[in-house]
Amino acid sequence: MHAGYGCFATRGAPPECAADDAHYPGTCAAGCYDRRTSDIAGHRVENEDMVDLPNRLPLRFRLPGSSG
Repeated sequence: MHAGYGCFATRGAPPECAADDAHYPGTCAAGCYDRRTSDIAGHRVENEDMVDLPNRLPLRFRLPGSSG
């Protein structure tokens, strides 16, 4: 499941979860696709998939001079 507002979307995972066999948190951007062509049973098939961007959930900001 992805949650977003049309430009960026976050793949549904709790913020404290790291990528593992059960969770694959990440970010996707609208219009950011990867196009590949594969040979399947003698036919050329073109696939277009969303590109996974780095997981933005653990991103933290701190102002200069602040603690924590």
